[in-house]
Parts: sequence; structure tokens; C-alpha cells
Amino acid sequence: MRQPLVRGCHLVHCQNVPYYYKKNGIAPMVRILSKVTGYKLKEIYELFPSGPGKGACKMAGLPKPTGCV
Repeated sequence: MRQPLVRGCHLVHCQNVPYYYKKNGIAPMVRILSKVTGYKLKEIYELFPSGPGKGACKMAGLPKPTGCV
């Protein structure tokens, strides 16, 4: 079931990002985050204004994803 869009939803992303990173060795692409969490791309970009890849990885304590400037 999809979680409501509140501050706690940052936790949903920050829990999924390290899991994906450990499993695949790279940070997930935005579309994968959207698919796994059930949030629309627009909602993810609203959560992470600096960019979902960079912002989510920073909050999760992971290195910047490849392709991020």
C-alpha cells in the first residue's frame, strides 16, 4: 500500500536506495525509485528539489550516483 505524501516519505526513499545500492552496486535511477515506491516522478522531484538521485543518495549516506554533476 502506498504511503501518504508527508515528510516520512523521505524515509521510504532512503530505505529503498541503500537496499538497491547493496544489491546492484549503483544508485537506482529515478524511474526505478518511482516503480519501487509507488510515487509518481513529479512527487519524487518535489521531495528532492536538488534532484532525486543526488538528494536521495545524500540522505541515505551513499556516494553521488554516476552521471550526476
